[in-house]
Amino acid sequence: MLMVVVLSAAILLVTAFCLKRKRLHLFEIVAIWLAVIVVNAPAYSYFLINQGWIEVPENREFALVRIVYTMVLNSLFFAWVLDWALVRLRPLARIPVYLAMLAVLLGGGWFLDRWGIIRFKPAGWLFYIPLKAIVLLAALCSVSLVRYLMRKDGVRIDTVTRN
Repeated sequence: MLMVVVLSAAILLVTAFCLKRKRLHLFEIVAIWLAVIVVNAPAYSYFLINQGWIEVPENREFALVRIVYTMVLNSLFFAWVLDWALVRLRPLARIPVYLAMLAVLLGGGWFLDRWGIIRFKPAGWLFYIPLKAIVLLAALCSVSLVRYLMRKDGVRIDTVTRN
């Protein structure tokens, strides 16, 4: 778990400051990142694994790939896409982007299943789709809450440029 925390912090710092020009406030990016991790980790551990909706092989390499995918890559994907969509698109134009995000996340789960990293049971797919939608809603709600709190404290959100 310590490795995931350190790796997540390193990727978040690189993403937020070095790799690309950010359009969201840093607090919003951190809110997206943490919301995805906080909702995704219990969803995988309790609902998918403990309820028997997916099987996880005992292979350590597969476990590492699964952990990095669920904790780091999903968070990074959410942060990048929402950073782009929340600033550049109007609210109705964001809906296809959100649906495309869900399709990409479901495709990632399908690839993990095909490569043998996780094995979905028939009921697993039925519950995997709403869990990913809940993760997306949690990320959007956390950004909205952070924006509300920033406005309440007098921090101007429009200082981030729109291109």
